[in-house]
Amino acid sequence: MEQTDSVECPTCGNIYENSFAERFAIAKDEDTCKDLLLSLNSDLKKIVESIQSEYKSYDKNNHEQEKIKGILSKKQGAVKLKDIILNEGKREMNLLMEEEISSLNNEIYNKSRI
Repeated sequence: MEQTDSVECPTCGNIYENSFAERFAIAKDEDTCKDLLLSLNSDLKKIVESIQSEYKSYDKNNHEQEKIKGILSKKQGAVKLKDIILNEGKREMNLLMEEEISSLNNEIYNKSRI
């Protein structure tokens, strides 16, 4: 069994000393790489599970959204619930505007008396 003083790595092309210590270091690196691969595969599995969970949540939310849209679009006689909600919002806005106008008119009146 004839050994040379150096060996070329078939993967990266680097030249390594052909000694017991160097071969041991390479074997240690290989073990580290295997451990890293196992850890990364475990992380990947967790990420895939998280993605699947998010997709389920997304699908559930879409289903809920469709149900809400269906409820809002149901007709109650000639009026839709959605229209009632919009009109109530407009009515509330008008009340707020009238209060603001009244407050400003009072302020103008008070300042003009000075």
